[in-house]
Amino acid sequence: MSRRVAGVVRTGLGQAAAFTSLSWAQQQFRTTLGMEPFPGTLNLLLDPAGLADWQALTVQPGLAIAPERPGDCAARCYPVLASVPGQTPVTAGILIPEVPGYAPDQIEVLAAVPLRQALRVADGDTVTLRTVPVPTLRAVLFDVDGTLVNSIAGYRLAAQRAVEPYGWSVSQEVVRAAMNFGEQFWDLVVPPESRGDLKLIAKLRRDTLAHWPAILADSVLLYPETGAMLATLKAAGVRLGICTASHGESFRPLEQSGLLDLFDQVVTAKDVAHRKPDPEGLLLCLDRMGVGAAESAYIGDTVADVRASHAAGLYAVGVLTGAGDSALLSAAGAHRLLADLRYLPELLLGFRQITPSRDSVVISSGL
Repeated sequence: MSRRVAGVVRTGLGQAAAFTSLSWAQQQFRTTLGMEPFPGTLNLLLDPAGLADWQALTVQPGLAIAPERPGDCAARCYPVLASVPGQTPVTAGILIPEVPGYAPDQIEVLAAVPLRQALRVADGDTVTLRTVPVPTLRAVLFDVDGTLVNSIAGYRLAAQRAVEPYGWSVSQEVVRAAMNFGEQFWDLVVPPESRGDLKLIAKLRRDTLAHWPAILADSVLLYPETGAMLATLKAAGVRLGICTASHGESFRPLEQSGLLDLFDQVVTAKDVAHRKPDPEGLLLCLDRMGVGAAESAYIGDTVADVRASHAAGLYAVGVLTGAGDSALLSAAGAHRLLADLRYLPELLLGFRQITPSRDSVVISSGL
């Protein structure tokens, strides 16, 4: 059940900045919320109209932030979307320090971006916080590059080898921009005077693809525990699909491990006219599977993935293993963020432990 509370922005004491900057706290925020927090919190004074929802939320255990040493401050977090009218909701978390005398009408909101700037609010403005529980799922769709396989660095290297004869370079920032925002990759790489040279662009693409097989064989791997994660979802009766903006160039690790057979449907760039963030591919995959968007989730690593999820009406989960970081994915309004896919079964199904054996996957239910 979703809970909705609102609060009025007010200036705090500035004490949260030190806590959120502690290295052990940052590591736990990344693990629990999938978030690398911006120092400090947005302080809100609870709107009394939301008191019942606030009380119902805060009696729940939340996500524990355990101190590194006895005597340090513990806390708990509740994942939410923070929003104001006319702005894209921001992925955030309510932070409640476990200290005596903590004000019952005070709300501190943690995020990977400075929330005052992201939401364009000042003291006296109202911010709404909404929990985003996972719906009952029949299907989970996955992006591939940067989500299931670590191919993004390989793509950059292949393109770099293609442009080296021209004295150009391909930076990580260029790759991130192209993958997150759908910008034309070669327009970001070649000098302005060469961008209209279609023969040159075609040659660069061919040369990149020519370098790709060797790089794929040498360095592109599945992320750790991907097989156990997929098997856990499959064993729970969830149908699996792939929706990728590529042509399947990085499927080899999935094929070699036998994991590609776990997916009911696979949609690539060859199947659609429009790439993400357009929802065409996701909607096509769901249609082929006979599953509705409201009972499905999409897992990806880029802003384009999150935006496509929202456009198609799926539950959007962003992972920090690829081209997007927690600030980008938060600003895009992912329903939840994960440090990596090891935590996905717990998020989607409530399973706290994946214990793969030689012949099977044992699912343990956590409290």
